[in-house]
Amino acid sequence: MSDSELSQEELREAVHRPGLTRKDQVLLLLFALGKPASQSEIKTAGLHAGVRDMPKWNVTQILQSMTGQAVQTPAGWELLGQAMQRARDLAGERAGTVVGGKATTSVRSTVKDTGDVDIFISQAGSDANVAVALVNLLVAAFGFPKNAIRCTSVPGCRLTPGVDANVQLAHDIRVARVFIGLLTDASVESTYVLFELGARWGASGSMIPLLGPTADFKLLPAPIAPKHALRTTIRTDLQEMLSEIAKSLGATLRPAHEYEAELEALVAARVPSKLAATPASLATRSRTTHK
Repeated sequence: MSDSELSQEELREAVHRPGLTRKDQVLLLLFALGKPASQSEIKTAGLHAGVRDMPKWNVTQILQSMTGQAVQTPAGWELLGQAMQRARDLAGERAGTVVGGKATTSVRSTVKDTGDVDIFISQAGSDANVAVALVNLLVAAFGFPKNAIRCTSVPGCRLTPGVDANVQLAHDIRVARVFIGLLTDASVESTYVLFELGARWGASGSMIPLLGPTADFKLLPAPIAPKHALRTTIRTDLQEMLSEIAKSLGATLRPAHEYEAELEALVAARVPSKLAATPASLATRSRTTHK
């Protein structure tokens, strides 16, 4: 990997680019080292690049999830095939960036050029942990930049400061090619979520009802009850959702091992119980686009 070296400045900029998953960041760190490296060496590189929570990461587990794309040799971890190409793409995503002394061409921007989103996720602010896991899965499975997704509880997917929230959300609901309704006990009590679901239904737009943890099919609002609903806690349902999104957007779904960790995180994600709600949590929820 000697031709893959990045300067410390280039690496610091690359690993903090919006929309990257932990897997992407580990790929960049190993790629930047330019040689086989141990978990300890990768973590040290991450700390030097400003990834402060790096000591908590299980780098070995992340690399082991990339079946056939990363191998552990006596000299350390090495990238193979698609993982090496992915790392090269990440290192040179900005047009005109110089990587290792060589000019590179942009393969995929991490920031969507147009103002319109491709995916709209309707959800309650109190379900942010599930929403974050869902966005991370979409980013890992397709490589979408976060600003191609509207999800008001997730950093990188929120509304631009100062815009009229009602006008912008109405526009996003209308133009998004994929609409996911994350349905939980909290979301079906949210006025904004109900309006968003109703607006999409009224526009005869396609919709993927996604039931959160512990949610019952009885939660489906009457107008969308006939639609086939999926669950965040069932792996096959999430794979079905990803396949449907790939068809709707004409996007390429990455090999399953590349987003395995993010899929497992969504399956395991939970929403707070009603009994756990506190004045502080309710205040936080009210600040998230009024949801």
